[in-house]
Amino acid sequence: MGRLTEIIQVSMLNDLQRLNHISQNLANVNTAGYKKGLHFSQQLELHSAAAQPTENADFSPGMLQYTGNNLDVALEGGIFMLVNNEQGQTALTRQGRLQLDGSGRLVTAQGWQVQDVQGKEIRLNSPEVVIDPQGKIFEAGQLSAQLYLVKVTDTTGLEKQGNHLFKSRSSDFEIVDTHAAVVKQKQLEMSNVKPMEEMVNLIETTRHFELTQRVLKSYDEILEKAIRDIGDI
Repeated sequence: MGRLTEIIQVSMLNDLQRLNHISQNLANVNTAGYKKGLHFSQQLELHSAAAQPTENADFSPGMLQYTGNNLDVALEGGIFMLVNNEQGQTALTRQGRLQLDGSGRLVTAQGWQVQDVQGKEIRLNSPEVVIDPQGKIFEAGQLSAQLYLVKVTDTTGLEKQGNHLFKSRSSDFEIVDTHAAVVKQKQLEMSNVKPMEEMVNLIETTRHFELTQRVLKSYDEILEKAIRDIGDI
């Protein structure tokens, strides 16, 4: 009977993890570049005390939205920009809402430093720039820098780091050919979350959690009654 309790508890933990991912997806419906989180649970193994949830991302493209902002860029296909995260480590992102910080460095909306093709920081004199389809950045007609763009050949090897950043577990990506047209200036790729789909998932998961709660309660009542009956013998 202990095994049954364990399975019920794991099911409830999985539901809680799934609800967390759904809430994150709904909270980022309007976040540019956000990729919908997908929740999977590993199969329960004998004597496991808890579920082992894993999270992947849905990399299907979001709709493009024209913003008119010179530093906004949308990336086509499985293309990512390389940036430096808070620890100074290289990470990948499709969040194209860029800006200049106080020292003129090109950064993401979260403040992550955007890398050029040599892996160095990009400094610009003003946001009045032209970014061509290859990611080259021009100021007053002069080439100033080029975005470090890569194509991930297997997105299943990407791990979410939060703040719209991804880490490649296998480093299985290739530098985009300099002649490839993959960048659209003054546009943003919006979130690929479908609100109605997430609401359905929310309702289904909540109902499943509540049902599992009732099953656990009924099991506890049966067990308690059995213990009392044994004590009366």
